[in-house]
Amino acid sequence: MVYQDSNLITSKLKTGSGIPLFKLTLRSNDRFHAHQPLCMVYQDSNLITSKLKTGSGIPLFKLTLRSNDRFHAHQHLCMVYQDSNLITSKLKTGSGIPLFKLTLRSNDRFHAHQPLCMVYQDSNLITSKLKTGSGIPLFKLTLRSNDRFHAHQPLCMVYQDSNLITSKLKSGSGIPLFKLTLRSNDRFHAHQPLCMVYQDSNLITSKLKTGSGIPLFKLTLRSNDRFHAHQPLCMVYQDSNLITSKLKTGSGIPLFKLTLRSNDRFHAHQPLCMVYQDSNLITSKLKTGSGIPLFKLTLRSNDRFHAHQPSVWYTKTRISLLPN
Repeated sequence: MVYQDSNLITSKLKTGSGIPLFKLTLRSNDRFHAHQPLCMVYQDSNLITSKLKTGSGIPLFKLTLRSNDRFHAHQHLCMVYQDSNLITSKLKTGSGIPLFKLTLRSNDRFHAHQPLCMVYQDSNLITSKLKTGSGIPLFKLTLRSNDRFHAHQPLCMVYQDSNLITSKLKSGSGIPLFKLTLRSNDRFHAHQPLCMVYQDSNLITSKLKTGSGIPLFKLTLRSNDRFHAHQPLCMVYQDSNLITSKLKTGSGIPLFKLTLRSNDRFHAHQPLCMVYQDSNLITSKLKTGSGIPLFKLTLRSNDRFHAHQPSVWYTKTRISLLPN
């Protein structure tokens, strides 16, 4: 969800049902770099105006939430703190039930361009069931008493258990999105992202490695897929030809149209989470740090994007379009 404009922009991001998720207001002098994700902040049942800070303390943008805003637990909820005091905050689901308890230490810092997702930092053992909109447990997350998670690091869909776990994450239509199987001796460190994995009919078996070389988990990709364990998996294309692809939501309705040029390149360690929703055709060149065009994104006038539904995963050398 990225905006970069010289004028005041007020946009309502939509959930699948079309109900406003929250109201985002950017000021005319706001700037957001295309390679940086824009985090969503939800704090209270009342109106909140909060200025997210960059490392230098300069306001990145102004975020205003209305009193009747709701956020479903199965959607990414990113929380930003930058304060000299201890903060303990309960993030809320749509029903108002606390999703989890987030405790930051007095010297913690969070840079506005970094996502903070589903974070625990506690001195005790925590077992929490994250809920989907229907209240059905999405998965069970268990952290050990000595686990630590730094606020600038993403924590996504992590399993750590002494038993074999087989879980099917669901798309909107209820069709299994992928099957993730962890072995009894698998371990996942909280500072390492665990991103969406898809298993296809043409399979090989690949073991992603931690720094120590111990298998992190068993990942089954197609025969020519490549994924490095220290790299996040985020909607990445890298190809030598022009590609026009329609990303799909769970219902099969086109999510948006993404057009890449023949010389586009995307580095696997860079997240891709740039969304436009507008009544007119938009063509925007997202930039890397060096200012070289990363890719050309073209959206049609009736495009919609659901923030909680990633629909494409990357391969190192080719496109991998997956159903749902």
